[in-house]
Amino acid sequence: MKTIPAVLFLFLVASSISTNAQDINAKTEGGLSVLLHADGTWTVVEKKPEPKEAIDYDFRKSRWGDSRSEVIASEGAEPLVSQEGLIGYQTRVAGLDMLAAYIFVGDQLVRARYVITEKHANETDFISDYNNLKELLSNKYGVPDEDENIWKNDLFKDNYEDWGMALQVGHLVYYTHWTHQRTEIKLVLNGDNYEIDFMLEYSSNDLGKLEAEQRNAKTMDAL
Repeated sequence: MKTIPAVLFLFLVASSISTNAQDINAKTEGGLSVLLHADGTWTVVEKKPEPKEAIDYDFRKSRWGDSRSEVIASEGAEPLVSQEGLIGYQTRVAGLDMLAAYIFVGDQLVRARYVITEKHANETDFISDYNNLKELLSNKYGVPDEDENIWKNDLFKDNYEDWGMALQVGHLVYYTHWTHQRTEIKLVLNGDNYEIDFMLEYSSNDLGKLEAEQRNAKTMDAL
């Protein structure tokens, strides 16, 4: 608490009576808020910082409908992959190497996905990666709408050590799906021809129709 020098009163502006009739809220020309007391002293009124509005991103630091240039600005670097309607960045998420791909229609972001590029000597380890990602996503988005392990062929089903092979040849598919506000989220692990396909896809509920319309238009053009 400080005593008010006479010169301070020359700089007090926009004064108002506070809820305590003996105190006066005031502001100096420099913008400092102070409380004047009846005993000739004053204290600085500390302002609480205003909470920053949380930004609800749809994928990484982008939202559906963002332009290509806006997405590149959000990543802060030029893309590793750049094609018509698509850009991609190498990244690492949840301890896994991934390619983050953005898909555009008419310069609007409508879909995005992580293509997991992590390598394992034993393909069964991908199942552990899948389960870890599913747990993290469930913690964020809640209980999945769908959660399935689909056996298309039971040849390797009885021996867990062979499940990596079952994935490679397309006998086994893992699929989990969430719905979250503006977004559909799909986690998929499968394979074919001795190759593993592992991806996490996000798509816009509202703008997904634009991609379907674009595909239909290309089909009609080819007829």
